[in-house]
Amino acid sequence: YSLNTLAIVLIARKRPVEALECIDRILAFDKDDPQIVMNRGSLLRDMGRYDDALAAYRSVLAKCPGEAHHELGFIHYLLHQWSEAESELTRSLEAGYVHAYYTRGAARIWAGDARGAVEDFDRAAKLDASEKRRSDAATHAAGIRHKYNLGDK
Repeated sequence: YSLNTLAIVLIARKRPVEALECIDRILAFDKDDPQIVMNRGSLLRDMGRYDDALAAYRSVLAKCPGEAHHELGFIHYLLHQWSEAESELTRSLEAGYVHAYYTRGAARIWAGDARGAVEDFDRAAKLDASEKRRSDAATHAAGIRHKYNLGDK
């Protein structure tokens, strides 16, 4: 197996520490592979090592700004840092990463911005590549409209 494949298997088997060791070994040979750095950040995030994950994502902002800003925003979302989450997710959208509409919609509803959340979920329902996220986004938008009496679109 390649180290990357082994890392994936270890993650699936709920052995994150060993998976991280594999990823770090890959990066020792190719520290400039942004996808491996992104994978490392996701693993660190899933391990609850948010500061390390934030550092990993920041290190690849120049190479993959949309995805990296999205992941930064998602960590701020997990930490209930709504303003920071919205800021990073907006940067992700500015870089063309449309999946961020869904996540920014979730952050906005928690921050108390129901109208902004509906706008983002509506955009996600039209633009997201995932059929499930499009469907979920449409459902969220409808539920928020109903709960906050925002009327139909």
